[in-house]
Amino acid sequence: MAAEVLELLMAVMSHLRSHLADEVARHELNAMQFFALRSLTEPTPMGQLAEQLHCDRSHVTGVADELERLGAVERQPHPDDRRVKLLVLTDVGEALRDRVEAGLLARLPVVEGLDEDQQRQLRDLLATVAAAGGSPGATTVSGEPATS
Repeated sequence: MAAEVLELLMAVMSHLRSHLADEVARHELNAMQFFALRSLTEPTPMGQLAEQLHCDRSHVTGVADELERLGAVERQPHPDDRRVKLLVLTDVGEALRDRVEAGLLARLPVVEGLDEDQQRQLRDLLATVAAAGGSPGATTVSGEPATS
């Protein structure tokens, strides 16, 4: 049974990865830049963002550089530690994040062909799996906690 679940999850992940890559590319982003936009719900130190994105701090610098070039984020000094830079989502960044999310939701391959009750069941199962899998802070696309 576990092997079947793994195989199915891998197939779903492949579909989602492709869907995500296509949608973020339509907005001249990559997946990591989009994940950064989703993570910036409040002014966030760059090091903390690296932890949230599970990547090296040096990689976040490049992500922040590109998002800043697009006007999606601003770097601001930390009020208590001038050595720390906070990334702050701008109105442009919020609108960009919302457009990408709307595009992702408009054509979400995982739920195509499922009726509303099946989608609800899938959501609840995924929330349980996310919580049990040690994914603290796992959220839905709308930013709500991934719990039922």
